[in-house]
Amino acid sequence: MKSTRTAWYIIAVFALIKLLIPYLLIHPEFELHRDEYLYLADADHLAWGYIEMPPMLALLGAISKWLGGTAATVYIWGGLFGAATTVLVGMIVLRLRGNAFAVFIACMAFLCAGFLRMHILFQPNFLDVFFWTWSSYLIICWIDTDQKKWLYWLGVCFGLGILGKYSMAFYIIAFLLS
Repeated sequence: MKSTRTAWYIIAVFALIKLLIPYLLIHPEFELHRDEYLYLADADHLAWGYIEMPPMLALLGAISKWLGGTAATVYIWGGLFGAATTVLVGMIVLRLRGNAFAVFIACMAFLCAGFLRMHILFQPNFLDVFFWTWSSYLIICWIDTDQKKWLYWLGVCFGLGILGKYSMAFYIIAFLLS
């Protein structure tokens, strides 16, 4: 019980760090990346999809514009989804019966890996990683418990994942083939 509580503290600390990284690593003088301007422009014309991407990022951009349209409101999404993905990484380790040290190693690896840059920019890649990780967690839960509710949640995750980035289809195909 104490190890699980410690593991959740570790997850919370790493999630907080991941949430704050976009604000700590980007100098206030820097402007948005050119692709970020494209996704924010899509927010002015919400639709069910675009040539470049599905609609979820444009919706997040519209919310950012509604919150003021500053760089801080744009950077929050990468931080939030990065923090949520960090929580999922920790939950996967706990579901696989890892201890607090295993959670620390997994969260540290996620924090320091190539995902660091991904959660700084307002691009659909952070949605991809989040939905793939959430899907993996749900599949592990389904295998572990054999309860159908995890498959329903997996369907919700697949649907939202497709609205986030079309490459979620590759994950779905791989899941169905396995």
